[in-house]
Amino acid sequence: MDLEFLRPDLQAHTEPWPLTRDEGELAVDVFETESAIFIKTAIAGVKPEDLHLSLASDMLTIRGARHEEHDGDERRYLCQECHWGPFSRTIILPAEVSIPKAEATFKSGLLVIKLPKAHKENMIKVKVEE
Repeated sequence: MDLEFLRPDLQAHTEPWPLTRDEGELAVDVFETESAIFIKTAIAGVKPEDLHLSLASDMLTIRGARHEEHDGDERRYLCQECHWGPFSRTIILPAEVSIPKAEATFKSGLLVIKLPKAHKENMIKVKVEE
């Protein structure tokens, strides 16, 4: 998957995205290890080129659209639980991340994003003299 979206010189929302009341929200798993933050989400029926990811400050946004294919027959749903159409999810990250080292994979409908934590300089105490 192209990680161009993670370049720090790009704005979070470089192209307009239609926001509607019918926009679905993704279910995500967010967990961390000592060295990285991971985001996992199942996005069945979406092509990688239809996913748009952006990282700005301490927020990651996943956007896309799932298109239902019709064969021309009129349908009368008895039950419809799957969301078709645009979806998005914004996640506030619990720690600062290293943008250039970010990785994303999309395989068998599972999107996994690995965001390595940024290493901060050791903090030092500064003595204030009176």
